[in-house]
Amino acid sequence: MIELPHDIIWKRWAMGMLLADKKGQLRYRIFIMTGLAVLLLWTGSRLMGNRDGPAEAPPHAVLNFSGDVGKSGLSLLDRDVSKNDLILAGEGHAIQANTELQLQLIRYLHEKAGIRYIALEMGYSGASLFNEYLSTGDEALLEQLMSATKGTAHWNRSQADFWQDLHAYNQSLPDGEKLRLVGVDVEHSLGHSSMYLAKLLKRQDLPAAVKADMDRVNELGRSGSGSYGPGEEIGRFLLEATDRNKEVYRTLLGEELDGFRLMANNMIRVSEFKKAKDPEAFRIRENAMYQSFVQQMGRLPEGKVFGQFGGDHILQHERSAGREPLASMLSHRTDSPFRGKVLSIPYEYENCRRMDPKSGQSVPVLSQVTDSTLREQLQLVPGNGPVLFRLSYPGSPYERTPAHLNGTDQGATTDYIQYLLLIRNSEAALPYGTPGES
Repeated sequence: MIELPHDIIWKRWAMGMLLADKKGQLRYRIFIMTGLAVLLLWTGSRLMGNRDGPAEAPPHAVLNFSGDVGKSGLSLLDRDVSKNDLILAGEGHAIQANTELQLQLIRYLHEKAGIRYIALEMGYSGASLFNEYLSTGDEALLEQLMSATKGTAHWNRSQADFWQDLHAYNQSLPDGEKLRLVGVDVEHSLGHSSMYLAKLLKRQDLPAAVKADMDRVNELGRSGSGSYGPGEEIGRFLLEATDRNKEVYRTLLGEELDGFRLMANNMIRVSEFKKAKDPEAFRIRENAMYQSFVQQMGRLPEGKVFGQFGGDHILQHERSAGREPLASMLSHRTDSPFRGKVLSIPYEYENCRRMDPKSGQSVPVLSQVTDSTLREQLQLVPGNGPVLFRLSYPGSPYERTPAHLNGTDQGATTDYIQYLLLIRNSEAALPYGTPGES
C-alpha cells in the first residue's frame, strides 16, 4: 500500500470539494469516498501495525567483556532482572566460553541486582568445600576438589580458572556483599562427599559415638558394597546415625546438621537416579534438586540468586509428560520461594566444540540456531562475540508459538525461556590434567 502523508490526503479532499459542480456530483462523491478510505487505512496502519507481516527482529546486544561490565551489552537484561529473584542460565557442558559468561553474569547481576547466592549443579558437600575455597583461596584444596571431578564435564581447565577468578572477585567485595554458593544437586561426586566427611573426622572434639559412626563409614567406603558403589549405603547409615544420636550430632554440628543430613539423603538419591530410566530418572533428580534448593533457601537470609545449570534444568515448562524441569517447579509450585520470579536464559551454540568428559577430546557441538528469524538476524551481526536476544517484544512470534523449541508443540517459547544467549565459535574446554591417568 502506498502511504500518503496526512496533510496531502486532506488537501486532495478539499480540492475535490472546490471543483465539484452539479455535473460532477458522482465523480466528487467517488473522490471523497476514496480519500476517506485511504485516510482510514493510513490511520489504522499507524495505530494497529501490520499484524500479518513478517516478524520484527528481536532486540539484541553483542556482548563485549573487554571493559566495564556495565557496558558489556548485558544491560539488555535490566528490565527483567529487576523483576525476578532467580536468574538461571543454561549451558551445554564443557564448552570454553561458558565459564567466562558465567563469571560476567555474576558480576553484572551482583552490581545491577545485588545477587547474594550462586546456585550450582553440584551436591551440598561440593558447594560447602568450594565455599571454603572462596574464603581462603587455598590452592591445595582447589586441586583436591578439581581432581575429585575427573571423568565429568567439570574436570577442565576453564572451570579451575573460573574458581580462581570468582575467588578474586569475591575477595574484592565488602564483607556484607560476599557471594555464597548453594549446591542443589544430588551427590554425584563421592570424592566431594568423602572430603566433607574427612573434615569432620579431623575435629579434636569428636564424641565417641560419632567417632564410632565415622569408623563404620570408612568400612563401608572400603567395601564398596552399595547398589551404586558405597554412596547409597553410606547415605542410609548417616541418616540412621543422626536419628539415633540426634542430640550428639546437633551439639557437634549445630545448624550444619541439616546440611549434613541433606548430603546423606542426596547420596541415596543419586543411586536411585542412576538405577532408573527416563522419564523416571529425570523426575527423581529434578525433585531432589527442587527439595534441596527450597530447603537450603529456607535456612538462608533472603536474597537474589543466580544459577548456571545444564540447559534442560532451566526450562519453565515441561516439554513432555513426566519430565518437569527444576525451573518449572521453582516458577510454579506454591511452596517455592521463587514462584513467578524466575528468569531463564539458555546458552545456545553456533560452530562450537565441547570436551568429551571421558576421553578429554574436542568434539563438535551441533548448531542449535534452528528458526529462520534468529538465523537471519545472526547473519547480520558482525564479529564472533556472543549475542543476547530478548524474546519478548511487540509482534514477537516467541510469545505466540513454541518457535525455536524442539520436541514440543505446547505453549509459547516465552513460557519456557525469556532470552537466548547465542555463543559463536567457542573452542572446547581443555582437560584439567591428562585423561586416563589416575
